[in-house]
Amino acid sequence: MKGTIVITGGNGFVGKHLVKELANEWPEAKLVVWDRTINGLPEGVQGTEVDITKPESYRLKLAEGQPKWIVHLAAIAPIPVAMKDPGLTRRVNVDATRDLLQLVREAAGDTRVLAISSSDIYGSTTFAPSSLIQSAMARNRSGVLSAEELGEKSTPLPELGLDEAKPTNPYAASKLAMEEIIERDFNDLVIRARPFPHIGPGQGRGFVTADFASQIAAAERGLQRPVIRVGNLDTRRDFTDVRDVVRAYRLLMEKGQMGEVYHVASEKAVQIREVLDKLVSMVNIKLEIVQDQEKVRKSDAKVLAGSAKKLRDRTGWEAKISLDRSLGDILSYWREVLKDENI
Repeated sequence: MKGTIVITGGNGFVGKHLVKELANEWPEAKLVVWDRTINGLPEGVQGTEVDITKPESYRLKLAEGQPKWIVHLAAIAPIPVAMKDPGLTRRVNVDATRDLLQLVREAAGDTRVLAISSSDIYGSTTFAPSSLIQSAMARNRSGVLSAEELGEKSTPLPELGLDEAKPTNPYAASKLAMEEIIERDFNDLVIRARPFPHIGPGQGRGFVTADFASQIAAAERGLQRPVIRVGNLDTRRDFTDVRDVVRAYRLLMEKGQMGEVYHVASEKAVQIREVLDKLVSMVNIKLEIVQDQEKVRKSDAKVLAGSAKKLRDRTGWEAKISLDRSLGDILSYWREVLKDENI
């Protein structure tokens, strides 16, 4: 692909992987990162300091650059941060997205936008096999299943309408509000990606695999007691490696349909306890696992996995990187980060 591609939040966790993916696959594209800090960008990638909440910081850049695509990654993503400051989360995730899209319409009419939402908008929504629903209805009930009845039998969610979303935290609510604005006012400019949890090297603390791996690596080096503090280990989540996720984003820019929404998901729900066990098995120290009530979110859905059929049918995408490889790379990343820390 030729032309300019702007990546908002392009110096963050996902952004760095996306820049690498696009540079490798589309060497003729001009890549421009808009972020609050632009240190350490790869050679050949242009950086512009932008505060996404302040349109005046990028208005002229947008009008002059006329990018072919904007990949809108900039967001408040860690749920603990969103819960601490829901006002800031809304300004960044909702208001700034609206302002960006309005400026695109006014000043860069040929620009297309890949807007990154989140499966978190589903919250407690669960998609059950029809056999379970029919069984419930046979008992003179509405067909609604409790978490206990559902157990591990949730099937991967297709792309549901926004009226079926049930966000349970400020981050999820902000992404739902963002999607509502897009669907109402900007659908002709935007493809939406709704990724399920993605993991990989470079992800900061505040996300489950990074939290586990950083604690394990710190304990391994003697930087903390061999105690790993965890939240709810019984929930099941659909994890995809970030390198597979950004490949999906590239394919959506190439083959996706404007106005549509696509899941990016592995279609496999893995118990958090299994993820922790895999990481623990990679080290040769004895670790104590302690549940930290501050890390437990009681509103979490018990099982959440997504169907990637729509994405697969449109682009041919499939997840390629195994969970074991992802976890090994994450642990290696944290070992490298902590290697210079004093014991």
